[in-house]
Amino acid sequence: MQRAVVVAIRRYEDVKPVYYDKGLKLRYSADGDTAKMVDLIVSKINVDFAFINSSNFGAIADKPFDMIVAENRNYVSSMKKYVDTFEQNLKNFYDAYSDNTSTDSDTSETTSAGESEP
Repeated sequence: MQRAVVVAIRRYEDVKPVYYDKGLKLRYSADGDTAKMVDLIVSKINVDFAFINSSNFGAIADKPFDMIVAENRNYVSSMKKYVDTFEQNLKNFYDAYSDNTSTDSDTSETTSAGESEP
């Protein structure tokens, strides 16, 4: 599992800039305005951690919307009851991706052929 995370981070750090700068902006752009538009779009990309990982946190990102639909005006008291569960889920999530909890079985991955890699 950790190997996949490292590969994803390296791809984000190494491949993404080259793809945007050399691929989209230089090779596929018809003019300078197109390259500026690519820069604008990329600069506005925002990732909401709670929304992306909602299934790991008891759909916490959906709770405010659910309260609006239910016409619940007690936002603070309603959200307080999720704090302990959210914090435990966050700890579990962190532990699952932390180097501190790795075991020997976590360090090997299975290839598409079914063979283990070190």
